[in-house]
Amino acid sequence: MGGATRAYTMECARLLPCLLAILALVAVPLAAAVTLTPHEEAVNNAIAKGVAYLKTVQAADGSFESPYRVGVTAGFVLALVHGGVPASDPSNVKAVNFLLSRVQADGSIWWSAFEKVYETSLAMMALDAVGVQPATIAGAADYLLKAQWDEKWGIAPGDWRYGGFAYYDPNARPD
Repeated sequence: MGGATRAYTMECARLLPCLLAILALVAVPLAAAVTLTPHEEAVNNAIAKGVAYLKTVQAADGSFESPYRVGVTAGFVLALVHGGVPASDPSNVKAVNFLLSRVQADGSIWWSAFEKVYETSLAMMALDAVGVQPATIAGAADYLLKAQWDEKWGIAPGDWRYGGFAYYDPNARPD
């Protein structure tokens, strides 16, 4: 490297912290200057109201009253997370603990034995959304693979039911 190039490189290295500081000073006001459209403000307000409401109807055990308590609770977690509520929020923590309390020996996650596939699927999505329990998610996925209609259920690849699921009755139509 020639002397002039070395001097230029050293000068750039000396100025870099100053340039980064200036960029930070400019970027903060620019980010703060972003204004929302009335529609965006209305959407954000609706989300905030929805999150506040959901937190008021949560049961003490973290669930939501329903015949499909695991599925509805998983939907609650998904709504909160997508509404900007962190996984560490007490409402999410209680709901996740409830979901984990419903994990069965076969990997399924359910409140109602008649809705094992539905509730397990939703619980998997909720647990994944909060970034916890990869082993639980893997167990649930294994359960769903076993529940899927294929040769092990006596259903051949050409059958219209092949690859489907039933909520609980292997003689019912797959959804």
